[in-house]
Amino acid sequence: MTDHAHSAENNIWPESSETMTGAQRIYLQRLCEQAGVAYDDAWTEAQALERIKELEAGAGER
Repeated sequence: MTDHAHSAENNIWPESSETMTGAQRIYLQRLCEQAGVAYDDAWTEAQALERIKELEAGAGER
């Protein structure tokens, strides 16, 4: 049985209920500000990781 959520391809993803880290918060606030999109302080660590990836790729608009 393969655990896709923890595969080497996907790296190790945090549990969905964990709050984002302080470093994520600071970086994400800056990325959101630069992209002109809303920032949500209630995002989980996993949501923050996904949002950071989107913003870094230039896909900030949803």
